[in-house]
Amino acid sequence: RGGVAGPSTGKAGASKLERVTLRGRGKKGPSLSVFIPRGDGVSARFIFREVFEDECYAGHGLDLRKGDIVVDVGANVGLFALWASERVGDGGRVLCFEPQRDAYEALVENCRGRNNVEARRGAIGSERGKARIHSYAGASGWGTLKPSRRSVVDDVAEHAAATKLRFPGAFLLDFLIPGPVRRVVGRVAAIALLSRETTSECDVDTLSGQLAELLGEGERVSLLKIDVERGELDVLRGISARDFSAIDRVVAEVHDDDNEGVRGLAEFVSILEANGMQVEARQSGELRGSSLFQVAARRPGLL
Repeated sequence: RGGVAGPSTGKAGASKLERVTLRGRGKKGPSLSVFIPRGDGVSARFIFREVFEDECYAGHGLDLRKGDIVVDVGANVGLFALWASERVGDGGRVLCFEPQRDAYEALVENCRGRNNVEARRGAIGSERGKARIHSYAGASGWGTLKPSRRSVVDDVAEHAAATKLRFPGAFLLDFLIPGPVRRVVGRVAAIALLSRETTSECDVDTLSGQLAELLGEGERVSLLKIDVERGELDVLRGISARDFSAIDRVVAEVHDDDNEGVRGLAEFVSILEANGMQVEARQSGELRGSSLFQVAARRPGLL
């Protein structure tokens, strides 16, 4: 146990990775120097803002404590893992899964020296096997086993229309550039990024299969975080009832698309409730009108 696992180049992925400094708003805002896939700055800054500035994984009964075990499914370059690592301390563990090669390499580099972080390259799904992972240059956060051009374009368009610019004097640009115009810009940007798609084969395992290898007898998962771009239902379907009973909290990005005849949000919430959890689904103002929701669930009585 302990330390980042898995293969790494030892040279920050040579030409495939670059190092950037992510900064928050204002002089006292957070900052972090990390490796990312080359050209992935916009995606990294968006995730950084969510995790470190907005602290979207804090509160709602999901706060972490020293010694906790966290499972990060869809770890990307490790920004959430770094955030969680600080909170669980040396006595805790952060177990990460990421199937995209370049994002995984960045994850390994970013968590190097963090003895409480363990990383494995692979996807988590409903059954063990092989699958095609779809990746997008400049938008590694969209990497998925279940691509949907319509979903991505619509969600980016709605986010662009609802998002307020955040810098001095931005209110004037918000006034001059109305939501419908920003919606069109968002759609064009999404289509451009989607055109840079590549695919590769990756290993898939169930979360129960991985937990059997990683957890000791009687150990519990304090928080399961899921961000897998329309694959979130398959993650839950790959957890046995016994393993579900050892998970205290879940936080996930859920796509409420009509996926294989099932509305994602309702089915996701239903599975959590069937496994004894209290569930809250919410949508931030910046995502209003999109298919994206954040779901937070916990066992009754947990503080």
